[in-house]
Amino acid sequence: VALRIRRQGTNQEEGPPTSQKKKKATPQQVRKMLREAASKKVQENKDAIAEALYQVTVKGNINGVKMLLDLAEGPKKAAAKKRKRKVSTARALSEEPEWQEPKAEV
Repeated sequence: VALRIRRQGTNQEEGPPTSQKKKKATPQQVRKMLREAASKKVQENKDAIAEALYQVTVKGNINGVKMLLDLAEGPKKAAAKKRKRKVSTARALSEEPEWQEPKAEV
């Protein structure tokens, strides 16, 4: 965040010129940055997180048990899911037989 400071007694402002504004990150970039930051925090605090999960497990919290078991099992291998390709409307229409005008009766 750029701060603009007015000089005392003048109408001039100090700070970066308005033509040098930073570009806003796209939603995809923001999500990526948040995932990376969260991953970094988890790596830094993994022992404390595991201990906290263990403590809630001991107290009988079923969600803590599930999370602790998931972490103990390690990363799950994603099943190979085949995504059905969606056919675009244009492609679907191009694959249809060409329309034939009905013959006029005489």
